[in-house]
Amino acid sequence: MADVRLTDLSCTYPDGTAAVRGVSLAVADGELMVIVGPSGCGKSTLLRMVAGLEPASAGTVAIGGRDVTDLSPQARNVAMVFQSYALYPHLTVAGNLAFPLRMRGLPRAEIARRVAEAAHLLSLTPLLERRPAALSGGERQRVAMGRALVRDPDVFLLDEPLSNLDAALRVEIRAEIAALQRRTGTTCLYVTHDQVEAMTLGSRVAVMEHGRLHQVDAPRALYEAPADTFVARFIGSPGMNLVPARLEPGPEGPCLRLGAAAVPLPAPVRARQPKAEGAAGEVSAGLRPEALALEGPGPRLTGTVRAVERLGHEVLAHVALAEPGGCPPVAARLPADAELEEGDGVALVVDVAAVRLFGRDGTAL
Repeated sequence: MADVRLTDLSCTYPDGTAAVRGVSLAVADGELMVIVGPSGCGKSTLLRMVAGLEPASAGTVAIGGRDVTDLSPQARNVAMVFQSYALYPHLTVAGNLAFPLRMRGLPRAEIARRVAEAAHLLSLTPLLERRPAALSGGERQRVAMGRALVRDPDVFLLDEPLSNLDAALRVEIRAEIAALQRRTGTTCLYVTHDQVEAMTLGSRVAVMEHGRLHQVDAPRALYEAPADTFVARFIGSPGMNLVPARLEPGPEGPCLRLGAAAVPLPAPVRARQPKAEGAAGEVSAGLRPEALALEGPGPRLTGTVRAVERLGHEVLAHVALAEPGGCPPVAARLPADAELEEGDGVALVVDVAAVRLFGRDGTAL
């Protein structure tokens, strides 16, 4: 086991495309760090650079305090699990698990011991004599993980390992991966585009876009205190609503003009976003869907219901606001018994204490 430290790491392809731009990231020994972002943001390239499969154009990769930037993948003692299972179809489960150990020339007794331990840990013992064609998708994924596990690596690297599974199986295998990482205590970097996967798996989550890191934090902190509007929109399902607003001076401190109403900024907002104290002018008011309700005190945003999603335990209403103009529809998370239909006029009450403010450049105030 070992920590991982990336320092100003960049990857630029010969055609000038910058896949990774100056990423610095520290992963503690035994930590499960999730790297999340949209397709093409550079997260898989970053993982391949840690593995040694992609050369670094600049910066360094250190594992366990050792600079491995120029070392081959074999010399880094990392194990990678890919989106495709990449199992050998002619080998049994036992043969697939044993293959990397045979390539390293380990004694038969040691190979048998490691294979048995990995099979027991991943509930593969009854399947050892089967071939991949006779396994379900979840079983194949466990074999791929076991093949990495038997190597006793310093670091696990998982590149979207659940993308080929159906929704129910993803939840099951996700829980298995988390439990396996806790049992083994192995440092793990896990790449995904699924922010729900990221929020439920990672002790910390790194959010990427266009090859850059936007924020690295605990899942709850990402949700409650996004560093900028990209993180605000990307994290959460649905993401944070961003409504044009204004900060104006008032007799008792700054006021937020939201729609037709101007309300003093509540103490919680001023405490967590001190830059708002002296700010004035155009801002974006970030509102999570649960900060909008049909009843209660507070300023109201009026509009027309464009779509209603009934999810059983709750209703998601998508509302086109009457003002401010040009604002995309906002999502409101409402009780399951909310009586709304497409085309209805509605007034959404805003919980101003839950607002997050962002400046013109998109960064949190």
